[in-house]
Amino acid sequence: MRRALLVFLLFLGVLVSSYFALEAFATAKIKEKLDRRLSKLPYAVSYSDIKYNLASNDLVLYDFTLNGNVFKLYLGKVVVDLPSTFRKKAFPPELHLIIKDGTLSVYFPIFDFLSDSPIRFNLAGGYSFHENQLTGYLSSSLEGIGDFHTEFLLDNLSYTVMERFFEGRTTYRSIVNRAKLEYFKFTFKNRGLVEKFLNYAAKEEGTNVESVKEELKNMVRKGFTDKSIYERIGKPLEEFIDNPKCLSIEVKPKTPVGLKEIEKLLIKKPDILKVIDEFGIELKNCPNGRASSF
Repeated sequence: MRRALLVFLLFLGVLVSSYFALEAFATAKIKEKLDRRLSKLPYAVSYSDIKYNLASNDLVLYDFTLNGNVFKLYLGKVVVDLPSTFRKKAFPPELHLIIKDGTLSVYFPIFDFLSDSPIRFNLAGGYSFHENQLTGYLSSSLEGIGDFHTEFLLDNLSYTVMERFFEGRTTYRSIVNRAKLEYFKFTFKNRGLVEKFLNYAAKEEGTNVESVKEELKNMVRKGFTDKSIYERIGKPLEEFIDNPKCLSIEVKPKTPVGLKEIEKLLIKKPDILKVIDEFGIELKNCPNGRASSF
């Protein structure tokens, strides 16, 4: 009995050591691949450590730093929830990542009104496929500025099509011609950005914040003279200007709109009122000043 127990414990030891050896090997291979790709970037890039967890199949990158000419980006911790197919070098059918303790410094005059120190932020994003649809989301929280959340649903865009694009077997143009926007929502929870902008505008115009607010509201009234459009777009904007807590913009087209059609609208001068109606665009002030997506 004692001998059997000893053999069992030795067997467990072999399994555990093999697990960590495999995990270390996988980490080394991923690091090698990452270093090779980062070396091709036109910026100075570094990180302190990288770890791959075999059990949870996620990758953690520590102290990632990227230095550009007019910016510096630091990410304290990047967690990537890897798909089961990542070892096959195939296009991931789904991907999710989290960035914690990030800071961004931008050395450009136009950004001076945002912050006189590095902007601290956290971020989460990802995408997934379901049959012939692609859904995605991106959430970020910027200290002293605001919280942002975006979600979308593209129709007529399957995993197989994106895999062909990833492998170079189809073009970007074919993706644009095929995909259709079925749903889009952007939510902004103010944490200082609006106040910074109003103070900046007041200083530039030599006036006060209340005067800037009235000027903005007058612009809204003149821009949305159609009563129904004003109720959906103009009125929520005015309310947000008076009480800038949380605002969301939702796009629900009557029928899915092709990305090709959206691209054409961006190039030429569209009929704004017609676009608002056909795209089902609506602005809303979030209940109690809170964005439910955060």
